[in-house]
Amino acid sequence: MVNGIEHVAIVSKDTAALKDWYIKVFGGRIVYDNGKGTYFLAFPAGDMIEFVTATADMPDDV
Repeated sequence: MVNGIEHVAIVSKDTAALKDWYIKVFGGRIVYDNGKGTYFLAFPAGDMIEFVTATADMPDDV
């Protein structure tokens, strides 16, 4: 039985801008920053989002 999801990951070419937007709009706080563009944000209810830098061009339909 699934009780919840610990985090989801989003791949982006500009993770810093995306992280900043989620902080501003949804009140996330940085709980991990590897200095290479990977971030974890935590939110008041305990949910987290991971932002991972895209390393290759991805097709437009993905």
